[in-house]
Amino acid sequence: MSLESTVRQLEAAGIQVPARVENALGVMFAARNARGVRYDAASELTAALTGGALTPDNFVDSLRNALVKQVTTAPGPSGAALWQAAEAVERVAENQVRQWLASEFDSFLGHFGEQFDQAAEALAKALPLALNPGATPQEILKGGQKAIDAAARVAEAEADLNRLYSFLQTVANEAEVPLAFGRFVDSGNDPLPAETGVWASYLRQGYKVGVISEDRAAAIAANTARLALEAEAEEWRPRIYAEAQRLADLKDRGLHPAWSTRRAGGTPAHCR
Repeated sequence: MSLESTVRQLEAAGIQVPARVENALGVMFAARNARGVRYDAASELTAALTGGALTPDNFVDSLRNALVKQVTTAPGPSGAALWQAAEAVERVAENQVRQWLASEFDSFLGHFGEQFDQAAEALAKALPLALNPGATPQEILKGGQKAIDAAARVAEAEADLNRLYSFLQTVANEAEVPLAFGRFVDSGNDPLPAETGVWASYLRQGYKVGVISEDRAAAIAANTARLALEAEAEEWRPRIYAEAQRLADLKDRGLHPAWSTRRAGGTPAHCR
């Protein structure tokens, strides 16, 4: 999704785009279109004469303007200067649009967050009544039409959540604003699960799906990191214990580990 289409989607969703942002978008297009277009002065003047736009009074000005276009769009240093200037202006215009996206991102999150929460609520209500994925024919018959309808509502809510989450991530990327997955799933005291795009799986684990506050998301991330460190420590603890036990056994037998450079009595091994 391009920067322009991102802004247009925001506008379609009811977000008012300021005039300065519209102007920056227009300059972006103009600067982009100015690059790579080559003019031929003779052809332009001939076309103007044929169309009746060229007169004795405006001929000199028209000739000068046509020649300027030809020189500044020709291959070589002159044309390169036009390309570089147009590209520089385009980048500044892009930055103006991105700055607006960044300054208003919290309001965007609030606007679309309401829709996200509504879809999450619909999913939570339909999920207990819906058929599980891969249901057997017997389970389908037992659940009946209500379970089938609930499964359809689950699929619809999943699609809405994925669409909103993907769009908000796109806006965040364009605005260069971090948007962690933890802003949408509260895993309680458990580690934050991996992103799977299956929101029902989080609800089945007892997690909350919805827009989570920034402070709460930070607390979840810190807890996830702490649990990861503890799990790593648990993995290494038996190995450290086994190595310590091996060294103790060697000491009891009057031996030294293979990596030691000294033997009993303090004499370096390579000097014996």
